Amino acid sequence: MMTSQEYIESLRKLKTRVYMFGEQIENWVDHPMIRPSIN
Repeated sequence: MMTSQEYIESLRKLKTRVYMFGEQIENWVDHPMIRPSIN
């Protein structure tokens, strides 16, 4: 089992490319439109 903070840190370690509205999001884990879904 992971804590919520460990889960968020594990997402940061992924080499994921995220695009939103045609623009690449570098720090997608902390993006204000994506973060509520992660929480």
